[in-house]
Amino acid sequence: MEHHTVSRSLFPYARRCQGFSLVELMVALVIGLIVVLGAGQLFIASKRTYDQMEQLASRQQSLRALYDFISLDVRTATSASINAAGSELTLFYEGRRQADPACSGGGNLVSVKYSYASPSVMVGVQCDSASGYTTNALVNGVEALSFSPLPPEELPYVEANVTFEAMSGEPADSSIFSFVVALRCAVFDGCAS
Repeated sequence: MEHHTVSRSLFPYARRCQGFSLVELMVALVIGLIVVLGAGQLFIASKRTYDQMEQLASRQQSLRALYDFISLDVRTATSASINAAGSELTLFYEGRRQADPACSGGGNLVSVKYSYASPSVMVGVQCDSASGYTTNALVNGVEALSFSPLPPEELPYVEANVTFEAMSGEPADSSIFSFVVALRCAVFDGCAS
């Protein structure tokens, strides 16, 4: 039988191969914790940016829809009125929008009324086949809506001012939007049917 003898010169290496010391493990845990915290902060910042971009896209979509509806209705109206507070815009058509899709059964559009009911912009449609307005929410997430004639006291142009709910960290004045639309019948001295 053969015996293997271990020389004493191998003991220093054998001692090193026993594993990590407690200090080495603690240092590795701290480094791992720092890496995980950094990755977590990066994820949180990315999520916050994504949420803000989503809110901004929603606001842009709402503003575009609001602009498209109001501008079409104002441009095709024969006359308009704005209440004293500037919170309600009523547009009249006098037979110019016949068989309008807003009227069920292809009726004629008589008038459209835009108003604000927190947090929505409301649109009311009156057709010749119905008495009164059928009102629905057009856009949500709005803080304020006002209308004013341009130039003052006349109505060839309507200015709409829309204030959206401010996003977190956003200056208050950056959520206010205005646009101006011409009443074509008033600008071109009457409407020929």
